[in-house]
Amino acid sequence: MLRFIDRNNFLFRLLTAFSKRLAANRGLPMVAGAALTLISWLVSGIVLIVIVSDSSIDSIWLLLCLPATLLHLGVFVGFIGFMLSVPLGPGYKE
Repeated sequence: MLRFIDRNNFLFRLLTAFSKRLAANRGLPMVAGAALTLISWLVSGIVLIVIVSDSSIDSIWLLLCLPATLLHLGVFVGFIGFMLSVPLGPGYKE
């Protein structure tokens, strides 16, 4: 089965084109990751507000969702930090 995948011309061309496109746009995966993290954080915040605004649900759910919010913010800040540090290189402060 793996030989079939290794010798598949369609997959070879697809991966080659994808690799060339990513080589030309090196920061694109990080920007996409940061954007998806931000969108996920906003959507979860909207859902949380809708859940808490319902009178039958206690506001304790707001405190229970705090770790998820911190996780979203931490991943987003990590993406931004990585995007800012990579162009500067390892010898920036030297």
